[in-house]
Amino acid sequence: MDFRAPAVLLWIGLALAGSASGKQSDEELRKLAANAYQAGHIETGHLHLQQVIAQNPSDMAVALDALAEILKQSRRIDAKLRAEQPNVPFSENPTAEQAARELCALEQVGVVSANHQSLKHAAYILIQHHLHHRRLFEARELVDRLARENSHDLFWRIQQAHVYRRLNSTEAKPLFTRLKEEMNLAHPDPVTRQQWAAFSGEWTTHGDTLPLAIQPLFKGSPLPHMEPDDPDLEWDTVATRSARIVAPLIDRVAAKALTVPQIVPWRDKSGLTDPVRALDLHLLSQPPADLENLRTTQEQRYELENYRDNPTDSEILYRFRRYPWAPSAQANLRELANRALFAGRSQAAWRSFRDLLDHATNEETRDASQVGIWTARAQIETPRNAADLLGRDDPTRKLRWLGKPTPAAEICRQLIETHRSPQTTNPVATAEKLGEFTPRLVRIPPTSPWKSQIPNEIDLTIAGSNLLVSGRDMLALFDARNPGQPLWTSYQPPSVGNNQKPDNNHPGFFRPQFSQGRLFTRWGFSSQPPRGIAGIDCANGAILWTDETNVSDHRLLNVPLGDPVPSDGLLYYLEWSSPNDVTQGRGRRLNLVCFDPDRGGTAWRSPIAIAGHDSDLTASLERSQPAFAIYGNQVTVHQGAIYSSSNCGLMTRSDLRDGRTDWVYQYTPIPPTERSVLNHGSPPLVAGDKVVCMPRDARRIFALDQRTGRLLWENTLVLGVQLVGVVEDLLIVRGRSLVAGLDLDTGKARWYRPAQHVIGRLAALHSSVYLAQLDGLHRLDARTGQIVESRPWNLSNEKPQAFALHGRDLFLVTDKPAEAIGRQVNAPLNASLPAGRNPLKPPLSRAWSLPRNNARISLPPSGSPLAGSAYILSGGILERIDLSAQGRILWQRFIDGPNPQVHLIGNTVLAIDYSIGKAPGLVNRLVAFDAATGRTLWEHAIDAPVSSTLNCGNTQVFHDAVGRVVAVDLRTGARAWQRNFGNGFQMRLATDGTRLHIFFVSRLRSANHVVVDPPTGSTLSNSKVAAKTSADARNAKPVAGGYYEVAINPVKARYLRLTTLSDIGGRGWASIAELQVGGEDGNNLPRQGWSATASNSETTKSYDTSPQCVIDDDPVSWWHSQWVDSIPPHPHSVTLDMKNEKTISAIRYLPAVIVNNNGMIGEYELHVSNDGQNWGTPVGEGFMVNQTRVDHVYASDRSIVFESRTSPNQPLNVYRYKLDGNPAILVRRNSHVLYMKEPYFMIHEGDKLVVYRFDDPAYRFELGPHAQLDLSALSLENNRLILGRKSILVADLAQKRFIVAPGDPNQVYNKDGALVREGEHSLLKVVPQGDKGQAVFRFNLQNGQRTDAPPIQQPESFQPVPGIPQFDGLVLLRDDSSVSAWIGTAQ
Repeated sequence: MDFRAPAVLLWIGLALAGSASGKQSDEELRKLAANAYQAGHIETGHLHLQQVIAQNPSDMAVALDALAEILKQSRRIDAKLRAEQPNVPFSENPTAEQAARELCALEQVGVVSANHQSLKHAAYILIQHHLHHRRLFEARELVDRLARENSHDLFWRIQQAHVYRRLNSTEAKPLFTRLKEEMNLAHPDPVTRQQWAAFSGEWTTHGDTLPLAIQPLFKGSPLPHMEPDDPDLEWDTVATRSARIVAPLIDRVAAKALTVPQIVPWRDKSGLTDPVRALDLHLLSQPPADLENLRTTQEQRYELENYRDNPTDSEILYRFRRYPWAPSAQANLRELANRALFAGRSQAAWRSFRDLLDHATNEETRDASQVGIWTARAQIETPRNAADLLGRDDPTRKLRWLGKPTPAAEICRQLIETHRSPQTTNPVATAEKLGEFTPRLVRIPPTSPWKSQIPNEIDLTIAGSNLLVSGRDMLALFDARNPGQPLWTSYQPPSVGNNQKPDNNHPGFFRPQFSQGRLFTRWGFSSQPPRGIAGIDCANGAILWTDETNVSDHRLLNVPLGDPVPSDGLLYYLEWSSPNDVTQGRGRRLNLVCFDPDRGGTAWRSPIAIAGHDSDLTASLERSQPAFAIYGNQVTVHQGAIYSSSNCGLMTRSDLRDGRTDWVYQYTPIPPTERSVLNHGSPPLVAGDKVVCMPRDARRIFALDQRTGRLLWENTLVLGVQLVGVVEDLLIVRGRSLVAGLDLDTGKARWYRPAQHVIGRLAALHSSVYLAQLDGLHRLDARTGQIVESRPWNLSNEKPQAFALHGRDLFLVTDKPAEAIGRQVNAPLNASLPAGRNPLKPPLSRAWSLPRNNARISLPPSGSPLAGSAYILSGGILERIDLSAQGRILWQRFIDGPNPQVHLIGNTVLAIDYSIGKAPGLVNRLVAFDAATGRTLWEHAIDAPVSSTLNCGNTQVFHDAVGRVVAVDLRTGARAWQRNFGNGFQMRLATDGTRLHIFFVSRLRSANHVVVDPPTGSTLSNSKVAAKTSADARNAKPVAGGYYEVAINPVKARYLRLTTLSDIGGRGWASIAELQVGGEDGNNLPRQGWSATASNSETTKSYDTSPQCVIDDDPVSWWHSQWVDSIPPHPHSVTLDMKNEKTISAIRYLPAVIVNNNGMIGEYELHVSNDGQNWGTPVGEGFMVNQTRVDHVYASDRSIVFESRTSPNQPLNVYRYKLDGNPAILVRRNSHVLYMKEPYFMIHEGDKLVVYRFDDPAYRFELGPHAQLDLSALSLENNRLILGRKSILVADLAQKRFIVAPGDPNQVYNKDGALVREGEHSLLKVVPQGDKGQAVFRFNLQNGQRTDAPPIQQPESFQPVPGIPQFDGLVLLRDDSSVSAWIGTAQ
């Protein structure tokens, strides 16, 4: 394997692991790491050890020890997670992955042996990460190397078999079989015996489901490998007896094969074959002399049929299939082939001439057939010279042509001259070196080319002087010689019945085909109705015809699965035919359709498979998902055959002349849970005698034999996006995150390289592969994968979205839309008004308007250098608008995402597309733009289900609601760190400007406060959040390291017993991770030699939960009371025997880290004894963990406010936690917070809305009936509260007085309306009044004075926006179809 990605030097990896903290000694750092691990702060411990490595870049022994410790600590946490949550498939641990990668690098340079236990753990971790992130080449390459170099080590051989099984490789079964033959469960070595036992379990579980190994392609007859329906043993006789002897029986079998519906499956159930073809392949494998009797028999019976003269084409095909060895049938087929050839149907002619060559013995017929094939090839392939056309044929062989013997080379030369066209005489020569190309920018119209929940690719197609830009919902044709403006544009037609529901199907690339001045496409472009196909006039974009299914016909619903492919003047495509509903599997048909574009009707429709019938052998068609198949790939036409990828478990080859199926290959589709919309798939690619397949629903690329459909090879390492092409004997493929060159004969990779942020399709030209990425265009050597040269885009502020190479032109579609009416950049939107801004004074007049549907408006914060502009997202386009009276569009960019959120952070616009969950395989995507220019700064993908974000300076933090946190460096877009705090109930994040505060609520509603350093992700502190009440005098106190401390009056004793009386979750369990005892000086006593016993313990688990775990100095291990079979009720107790009398001043309890905090101690008692029998009265009692049940959480930069209850059925109480580690303070009982902003919070009291202060228990300000007050439009700044979506309310909360008191709800200005701020002291409200227009009211925020302005005469209502936006001298208002700017009339 030749891996040509830029090398990652070990030393660089080690050095970068360190943080930029101050210099500390190695010993100090190791001690800090040990303390962090002890406290459960695993990531912080990792950071300290990484700093040790960075300080010793040339000391491999130090690196080895530190990396081994990082893996050890990570492994302990991961093992416990596996025990607690066995259904969690994978635990993301980037630090462990990096440590494992570096340890494996140390093994490669000889610092550590592959037999070292830490290396084995490292390789295992790294392989699991590779598999999880679909870096399959890396996983296989690593395990293959280690198994090859350490073949004596059973561990690596078992790992290799395990990885191959995970890859679903056909090579897995031979590996498992060899290991099974050697398995020795009684091996004398205990380690080896354990490995064999683990392998035995894997064999038992998976042995029967391993994919079958690929068998060599059979030689001779296929019938021994098939299972025809053969009750009379006729097929068996034909297969085992000479054709010379059983000619009459063969003819009878041929008659049945053609007239009796049946299929012939392969014995391994890998596919089906047409019985006529199965018999024909068998006979073609026999000696020609043995077929003479059959020729005679078939000719005699053909004559007895008394067929009519002048047969139709279909009748000729039927007669030949029935009597392929009869000269009379061959003569008719020859006439059909010649007619097809002269009619320009070269593919059909090729197939017929090929049939004649296979079956005819007459030399004149054979010569004519060979010339016919050359002629068809000359028409289809435009060969450059006679050698190209001849191929492997003997150039000196003489054939009878035009009445005389002529050498084959001369025949081919004359055929090429006859069929040479001006285009083939002077073909466009595409340049090779990147510097030879001239960039040609192509800007598509400012209408989003995608309108679904699934991001879509843009593609470019060049045919002659036509340049087509195609997206899922758009076609735009340009003149390639002058691509400045489109010649025409066509968008998704309206749905039948105006059905505008979101389209949730998963399209790949969209590439309609040209033919004879026409463009043929799947009508409707998307998967919504209309669902037929259409012909479009390239000259003007006019629809010539459509084949839309009659929606009133409820019997069948025919849905094309891809764009039609033109050939022989006809169109070919796959189709689903379903009764009423495409999602209904039973009765579904997969058809191959031939459509005649000249007459606008179907030429023929041939079924390939029917769900529920024998043709759907594995029921894959019935179980297939429309989302992946409904918009599939085109078919491939080659040498008179049609190869089809159904994307529903079937690959097929069909006869182009009438659609009769030659063979069907059945593959195992990906389970629905593992599918990805990123697997675009490709049409089948024919290369030599192979057809290479990349279906969208397969986890592999595979090659089939053209003639039989048998599997030749597969590659499970490439998750297919594109079959790029063939260069020499290499197949170039693109996967989700890589490009690879596969050996065309074996399917094995000769090279691969990572390929992130790929733009458009790859192109294979000459011996090069052209790869477009964000940083530029790269030319790779197709034979090695090495980058030969790179060319930056050199675009000012644009980002390419697709490219095409043609001649010396480099066509680029960018994210900058073409200018159109209402879309001119830097042109005044209303040049008649003066520039600048003036204070707004009613009445209002419209300064300018932009047609924008469902626009979302974002404004820079006050004081920003970007103030005075607005960012508008509408129809997939983001633009910056100058908010002046004249108005200007400063820039606009396409946003490739269905509904991104837009955040303004300093000088950066961050577009966040939260795509996870919208379709399988999608990830959350971030795109950062320069807010001033619109230039794309970087892109980043987050494959975690985060849904919220928080800015911490140069670090942007993303998180979900239950424990996952990912940080990205805003300057570069690189992943800074990520952490998983567990599977919680809620999580809120806040920042005080320098630190990140994470308030994490577990599934049992207990809370932790974790303080994190934003740039590094290291834990600065981690403490339980307790609520302070008046009855907590006996409670334990949270102390460092996550412990709870109970201080007691010093007492001397040998034995100590901690009795648990309750669990914080109200269940019967108890658990302890560590139990420390404070001595006379308050410090922890050494526990060596101590013993621990318990009233009961869980003993059935494979991991240790015995009481000795509470004194083993391992915070990850724990004791747990019994929970399997039965749960004994409280009390439970753990007794420590300290072996001699000690002075006890305190105990310190560390809760076990278990899902849902199982067993965390609530109420407790503490006893001591000197004999272990007499315990006396408790020396301490109370609550160990005084933890309330958190229900709702609200965050600010200074505090966390949460609502909690002591048990599930109790009312909510409001607590305020100041982010300082002290207990949360109860601020209000029996209340629910509606809104909070320091220092105020709002609650309901009866039907009233009331404001309170956190820092003043006596403060109370009643606002009015909550039914009149809508909090969706609210502003609270500098003690001034503004509400106004319904009733207008302005209040000075510090003075508890109304500036504008809530009035009569029937007043117009107290009706629902849009609310905006204008300047510092003005509030505008616009209320729709139907035919009367929009009422406008202005309120002075200093004195509350209301001014009733003249109404705005606009019938469409303005839509409110979240919050209350603030403008200066001009206000933006939006309705459903536009955004408009309003100024005072005086302006």
